Amino acid sequence: IHPYHMHGCAFTIISRNGHAPLPNETGLKDTVVVNPQEHVRIKVWFKVPGVFMYHCHIIEHEDGGMMAQIKVIDPANPNKKYHLMNHETLMKAFAEERGVSMDDLWLGGMDSYKKMGETM
Repeated sequence: IHPYHMHGCAFTIISRNGHAPLPNETGLKDTVVVNPQEHVRIKVWFKVPGVFMYHCHIIEHEDGGMMAQIKVIDPANPNKKYHLMNHETLMKAFAEERGVSMDDLWLGGMDSYKKMGETM
């Protein structure tokens, strides 16, 4: 299964394999489980323009490429540039802010990098 998650917004589940969502799937969500061979349709509202991330919440899947971004454009300013940090730059900033070394910094999911023999 893939727990599909979106940052900075909410969505409703429109359908699962062409059928109405289950009773527990009504209302606003930020995560929905997508089973193998399923097609889940969602409707998303963005309150502000910007760049929003979505990904599978299984860290190994996320690290394997099941993650991307949606750029939401304001029609009044369609050419606005968004300056995003790469992961290492962001983690260095977190470490500096907390007064610790990068090796001493831990955030949820960080162990998966070492388990897979990868660096950040």
